[in-house]
Amino acid sequence: WLVRPVVLRHLHQPPAQPLGVEALVGRTAEVVRDVSSRSGTVRIDGEVWSARPCHPHDPEYVIPAGATVSVLAIRGATALVHPQE
Repeated sequence: WLVRPVVLRHLHQPPAQPLGVEALVGRTAEVVRDVSSRSGTVRIDGEVWSARPCHPHDPEYVIPAGATVSVLAIRGATALVHPQE
């Protein structure tokens, strides 16, 4: 009878919210400098991040500045992005 209230409290907690860079995955971003397999930057929630295309099929593939992209993952300090359609 002493343990039951503690267990029930833990069972009824809301799911944990993602924190830090995990919270950026799924957000939209604006391309600041052209994003290619070699360089590029995007603005995510007012912060500028280095970026690369998530699946560069062509080494010459470029996402132009001004495009809107989705953040699919964060690797280190680089956002992996995909253009929105």
